[in-house]
Amino acid sequence: MTKAELDSALQDISFLREQLVAVYPNRTVKEMRGIIGPHDPSEWCYPEALGEQLRFDGNEKVFSYLIHKKYVFANGWFFDYLAVFYDQKNDKVVGWGFFHEIGKPDTWDEKF
Repeated sequence: MTKAELDSALQDISFLREQLVAVYPNRTVKEMRGIIGPHDPSEWCYPEALGEQLRFDGNEKVFSYLIHKKYVFANGWFFDYLAVFYDQKNDKVVGWGFFHEIGKPDTWDEKF
């Protein structure tokens, strides 16, 4: 799927955030690969080994789309979202997943 096809398919879903797939400071690529994957049974990725396929070279982006959000008093906002991993260089979607995040999208890091 290309970026244009992705935009067309998800045009009716609320866009949350665009992030870069890159290595965090003081982390290794191996540690970053472990973050993306089936570490939480309520989260999932396709393909299952998505973390192993990502290059973490700054060429891949993640586009997040809202599935559900709720506000829990004293804890703040909770978001369930679809994350689509996109390879800019080859103009293709390489995978997607269902994730959870606490805090509004404008507070999320620039890196996924």
